[in-house]
Amino acid sequence: MAILAVAPDHQRRGLGRALLHRAFTQYAEAGLTRAELGVLSVNDRARALYERSGMRPRFTLDVVERAAA
Repeated sequence: MAILAVAPDHQRRGLGRALLHRAFTQYAEAGLTRAELGVLSVNDRARALYERSGMRPRFTLDVVERAAA
C-alpha cells in the first residue's frame, strides 16, 4: 500500500487536485479506464476533493476491532 498526501501546511493550494489530474492523465495514456483509491469516511475534505475531481463513492468499508482478552 502506498500513501500520497499533501502536507498540511501546503494544502488548499490546488496541489491535491493537480496530483489527481496528472495521475488520471497518466492512467488514460497507459490505457487504463478506471482510477480507484481509498479514503477514510471521516476525511470530509479529501472526499470532497475526490468528488470535485469527478470520482464517486463505490462502497464503504467499516473496520471493527476489539482489544484482545
